[in-house]
Amino acid sequence: MDSHGRLLLVQQDLAYYVRDCGLKFPASPPEDDFGAPGFTGHVRVRLPASVNGERRHQLDGREVTLATRTVGNPAKATVYVLASPLDAENAVGAVDPWLIGGLPAAVLLVAAVAWITAGRALRPVERMRAELARLTAADPSGRVPQPRTRDEIGRLAVTMNATLDRLADAIDRQRRFVADAAHELRSPLAGLRSTVEVALEHGEAADLNAVKSTTERLQHLTDDLLLLARLERTPPGNAEPVDVSEVAQELVAERRYRQPPDERFAVVTDGPVPIAGRERELSRMLRNLLDNASRYARERVVVLVSRPEPGLVRVEVRDDGPGIPEADRERVFERFARVDEARDRGHGGAGLGLAIARDIAVRHGGRLYAADSADGARFVAELPQSPRT
Repeated sequence: MDSHGRLLLVQQDLAYYVRDCGLKFPASPPEDDFGAPGFTGHVRVRLPASVNGERRHQLDGREVTLATRTVGNPAKATVYVLASPLDAENAVGAVDPWLIGGLPAAVLLVAAVAWITAGRALRPVERMRAELARLTAADPSGRVPQPRTRDEIGRLAVTMNATLDRLADAIDRQRRFVADAAHELRSPLAGLRSTVEVALEHGEAADLNAVKSTTERLQHLTDDLLLLARLERTPPGNAEPVDVSEVAQELVAERRYRQPPDERFAVVTDGPVPIAGRERELSRMLRNLLDNASRYARERVVVLVSRPEPGLVRVEVRDDGPGIPEADRERVFERFARVDEARDRGHGGAGLGLAIARDIAVRHGGRLYAADSADGARFVAELPQSPRT
């Protein structure tokens, strides 16, 4: 087609559609796909049937694509080329019967292979599930089997066993705690009952001092048990800057105003030492450490508050008592634990004060431990300093 839309030459299939079917081309040539003259463009046309409506060619009535190319610079003519899709359709048509028959079989084969593969891959997970279903609180000793592979399922088994270890340890600690609490409560309750029974048997008034002492011991033990339960059950509250040095000085001053006053305590500090925490809990931690030191100190209990490095606060409670054997320095923090059973009972301790103190230190992001000391016992609490200072 020339630039005026006049037909210059037509050949092959397009000759039939132009001469016998009246195929019309666009009045103006289409734009080139690449925006420059001389490159190939394309146009979509529908091939008409013959003028008498008779289908004489396989492409009659079908929409096809004509490739175009401009000739000359400036453009003098446009060449339209019909690329028949019949060859490609015939090639695909030869394969279609095989695909139609083989596709369902291929889908079934892939589904069967996927089912078998998934079953084999998830078989260790099923064994883990069965073992977990067998575990009970009465017997938490079982563990899930760990596959030899180092894939996600293997890591899942390792994590599940580690979790089961922690749960079994928690159950064991809970059982020991309940047993120890029952044992500790049995002694004062038996003493209280004995006092009341003797008074009733002989028709005399009960020893009120003994009843008062036993009741106070029961109350202190119950308060400690409730505090331990609350520390484990409730998350830490909002933290505020607390001056540990001031708290220690108040607790020491409180002991000096008792009747009779206790002059063994002293505080050594460089000034205000703030900690991000809760004043009530920190005060209880220091009070328990001071109570423990007062039971064994002969003449001196010193509280040292310092900042050994940026961001860290250290509180030390030292006494000049008999000290703690190195083998027992960790056991003293266990609940109801006593280094010397007879001596601790004589001092009135129930074995919960140090356990509560350590729990409070851990809740504040720190730690509490018994350190080496040349004379007596030395307890060290290391806590993070308040970020606002």
